[in-house]
Amino acid sequence: MADFSEEAEAYWGLVLCRYGIEYVDDPATGKKVPTCHRSSFDSILENADFDQACENADPIARRLYRDEAKTIENIRKGILEVSGKEEPYDIFICYKETDESGSRTIDSVIAQDVYDALTEKGYRAFFSRISLEDKLGTE
Repeated sequence: MADFSEEAEAYWGLVLCRYGIEYVDDPATGKKVPTCHRSSFDSILENADFDQACENADPIARRLYRDEAKTIENIRKGILEVSGKEEPYDIFICYKETDESGSRTIDSVIAQDVYDALTEKGYRAFFSRISLEDKLGTE
């Protein structure tokens, strides 16, 4: 940013990083779609880096950024709506579920043991394998 302070794509990259956005293949359409790895209470449409991306972009890129931001904003609002209905967790267990070949990792097995021990003691632990079980397939 220090060397290229007017580079729209650099600002857009900052926005994607800040909101934890990764583009993945949609199995239904084959198109790249944004997914959120974390969410924010702050609107992407009110973000200063988003403003700078739009300000420094050519008209085609500006339209693309705005359309993508609207899509990401809808995802963000949906995540907040779903998470707002959840009881808070006492503990978040972070681990890698599968390796490059799609096999379950040893970390996943250990995390399952940790989850079982914590829930036996009465803690409400977030363990994606179980905590997201009833949410699979939803946006």
